[in-house]
Amino acid sequence: MYGRTVDVPFSTVASWLTSDIAELLQKQALVLLLDHVYEADWRLLEELEKRFLVYWAIHPRVLLVMAGRGQAYPWSTPELRLWTQDCLLRPFDQNLTMKQLEKLKPDAVPRAAEIHEVSRGYPLGN
Repeated sequence: MYGRTVDVPFSTVASWLTSDIAELLQKQALVLLLDHVYEADWRLLEELEKRFLVYWAIHPRVLLVMAGRGQAYPWSTPELRLWTQDCLLRPFDQNLTMKQLEKLKPDAVPRAAEIHEVSRGYPLGN
């Protein structure tokens, strides 16, 4: 039925997703990218950890990549709290800004120096 919304509990969706991913992992590895983690509501992150991430954080064929700006969430699961590698992403230098423009906006390449100065090398600002 079109236009109809079904309210499914988060635990049910997590169960479905866990089952689908388990089947997928029999054939290949999985990289799961979670963006805006540090900006997310901590109640959501708590549920996400409890019902989903706790299982995948210990799986040998899963790589979790979490990105965000702001305050880090205090994960309960040791694999999410202790066995992590933090990586601070720095702004692009002028050469990387030019490479980004070559791929995304070739007509702006002649203005790469000016764009880099204005954006200070932040890719989203470029």
